[in-house]
Amino acid sequence: MKGKSLFEKLALLPFGRIILSGVLFIAALAPIVFGAAPVWAYTLIEIIVFALLLLFLFRNSVRGHWPDFTELKLLWIFVGCFFLVVIFQLIPLPAEVLAVISPSSLAFFKRAIPEFVSGEGIYMWRCLSFNPYETKVYLVKYLTYLGVFFLCAYGLKKERNIEMVIIVLMAVGCFEVLYGLYERFENQEIFGYPKRSYLDSVTGTYINRNHFAGFLGMVITLSTGYLYGKFSHETHNAHTYKDKIISFLNSPDALKYGLLSSAIIIMIIGVFFSLSRMGMISLFLSLLLMAFIAYLGKKVRMAFLGLGLLLFSVGVIVLQGTDQLEKRIETVESSALSRLALWESTVELVGDYPLFGTGLGAFESGFRTYAPDLGNKRQLFTYNRAHNDYLELVAGMGIIGSLPVVAAIIFLFMLFHRKWLERKNSFSNGVALGGLGAFTYMLLHSLADFNLHIPANAVVFAMILGITYAVLNIKHRSRRRRK
Repeated sequence: MKGKSLFEKLALLPFGRIILSGVLFIAALAPIVFGAAPVWAYTLIEIIVFALLLLFLFRNSVRGHWPDFTELKLLWIFVGCFFLVVIFQLIPLPAEVLAVISPSSLAFFKRAIPEFVSGEGIYMWRCLSFNPYETKVYLVKYLTYLGVFFLCAYGLKKERNIEMVIIVLMAVGCFEVLYGLYERFENQEIFGYPKRSYLDSVTGTYINRNHFAGFLGMVITLSTGYLYGKFSHETHNAHTYKDKIISFLNSPDALKYGLLSSAIIIMIIGVFFSLSRMGMISLFLSLLLMAFIAYLGKKVRMAFLGLGLLLFSVGVIVLQGTDQLEKRIETVESSALSRLALWESTVELVGDYPLFGTGLGAFESGFRTYAPDLGNKRQLFTYNRAHNDYLELVAGMGIIGSLPVVAAIIFLFMLFHRKWLERKNSFSNGVALGGLGAFTYMLLHSLADFNLHIPANAVVFAMILGITYAVLNIKHRSRRRRK
């Protein structure tokens, strides 16, 4: 160590382990603390993520070794465009500019802000966001989610590290279900706080059953792919299905895989006891899509595993009993009518603010004059969200701000699928297919809910996307060399 500068000495610190420990801590903490919905919870996560990013940048700048960013160049362009629109929403603009790019905003400010026009007829400058404070809060949140993706995509370079993150997520998922079952049937409390809603459902440490199911759905699909990858790796020398099963059961890690399988079953049970209709539907469709993709990719065993889980899910519904499900089915019509009314009003809002929206995170402020009369006591709470992440995105960001997000989603999904078809390693194939399943699950669930506005679910979603990219770029040693 003598003769080395301070920066060179610092560069020798185990930054990789520190970054991995930080990611594991976030994976464990975010869902457990009420979905990281409290201000202190998501603020703590933001501080940790930005600190880890600084460590990552410092390590690479000192060592002079940087990841290859070219493969995701288009993604970074789309992300940059999105954040430029958010920043533009926060810049005060004169009334003449507002009249051109968002005349509805100008009309709204005239009505809502008495001092917007002075006695001399001079207009004050005003930014496009209806709620600049919330837009700044969401800007920091989205930068945090991007940071989580970056750390997982470029910081987790080893199979073992990725495996540790997946196992932590599975452990948290099982804890959520078991704690939720205790809370549902023994005491209606979450860490001492009385539950005031969804008393008939398992919600774990989440307040909303749909967000609880959203978290579990992502982890279930990822875990299914991971388990398939391990199964394929352990049985690569066997030729018949009988030999593969015997080889898998005789594996030194057979007990571990049995526990992992049990964890997936527990989480599936948790989704159905949550009574989240969209959670169940999204889980069915995402597992079905995983099986279909595996079949097209000539990975028949994965197709059988996905179909097997579908059959098990049907069995859970039957065993759970019909009373609770019948009650939920009876409310489908009224719930659908309420959602449709909200969506129609949101579309009307989008029509008035088509280009730049009402501001990121400012949906509630802009929606007040459009809110329909749903005729129920919960409508004040319902108006906080559009219950459709896509509509709320367009309402807040406008068409100009939403297009980069749509382009980024399509680009990532196509990239993952193409690289998955090219990879031959069983672990990478399994985890990546699970990542595609989790990707699909959240895209489906977001059609009728606002999962991605819950910090924990958004963090886990970004984490899974980062893991999927990382596992598709791991350089594996050959089996012969391992031997």
